[in-house]
Amino acid sequence: MNRGQYVVYPSFPEHTPKMVDCAQMSPVACAAALLTLARERASEDLTRTYSRICGMIAAYGAARDVVLAMRSGELPVPLAPESLFVAEFVDAAVAAAAQLVEGWSAAGLQAHAIATVTYPRQLEEIVDAPPIVFHHGAHEAIHTFGLAVVGTRKASPDGLKRARRAATALAENGITVVSGMALGIDTAAHEATIAAGGVTVAVMGTPITKRYPRENAALADAIVAAGGALVTEYPPTWTTQRWDFLRRNRTMSGIAAATLVIEASETSGAKSQAVAAVQHGRLVFLPSSLVQAHRWAHALVTDGVNGVRAIEIKDIDTLIAMIVPGAGQDVELAVI
Repeated sequence: MNRGQYVVYPSFPEHTPKMVDCAQMSPVACAAALLTLARERASEDLTRTYSRICGMIAAYGAARDVVLAMRSGELPVPLAPESLFVAEFVDAAVAAAAQLVEGWSAAGLQAHAIATVTYPRQLEEIVDAPPIVFHHGAHEAIHTFGLAVVGTRKASPDGLKRARRAATALAENGITVVSGMALGIDTAAHEATIAAGGVTVAVMGTPITKRYPRENAALADAIVAAGGALVTEYPPTWTTQRWDFLRRNRTMSGIAAATLVIEASETSGAKSQAVAAVQHGRLVFLPSSLVQAHRWAHALVTDGVNGVRAIEIKDIDTLIAMIVPGAGQDVELAVI
């Protein structure tokens, strides 16, 4: 499968698949079809495609309604060959998507389509939410109030301590800790949450069936065993590239109600998540140590993005008090 597409079209007209009733298709199959039908070109960036689909769903209500509007000619289908009727092309795309989704189901994968009750509620609010997400573990974990704790893979000893302090405090106050299961800050946040008896969600940059980095395969199992979950936007046959992790950071920003960046350089993925979270209208917390050390963090606090600024915090008490009123006084003061 082309890494840029969920659905592989059969060749036309020799191998046209059996046509299906679009109105009877599952939400996941319709969403999968849209990942091809809504593209302006096959190599289009996923975020652009996601944003276009989100706009269509906001106008029409559900993926199935968008597919039907395309089939009727009410909405354009940019990639439809001129030699085919648009309706025939849409039917073929939905049939191929249905076959794909049947394979996911047969493999025991749990997929959720946007604009359905099983899709993560927080994630659905952002303008570039992925039309489909997969999860493994506790389904309720992806619906709870969560805060992302993220940072560099090459963390300093102090950074790891700060990540553990923050994750422990959040877990003790009943807040789900969201992170990316990368080495460094992410690993420290996941492990500390589990140790504190809390729930943690890992948003992956790979398919749900793969473990990256390999060193964290046991951590992935521990997250699920502790009542947490693994989440990804990438289907099982996806060929992972490095920029998929940057796209993943935007999804993590959407799943979490807020983001705390512990340590992050100018080129860090955690920095990109902070910017994405501000763009999404989410709260972003940056410790004073980070603001003082890096120009990008200082700029995000002072200038922000389109007038929306990150919040500088001096200690974990401040963070807890802001998101759980009255809870902060029970947490040991720890400057971060």
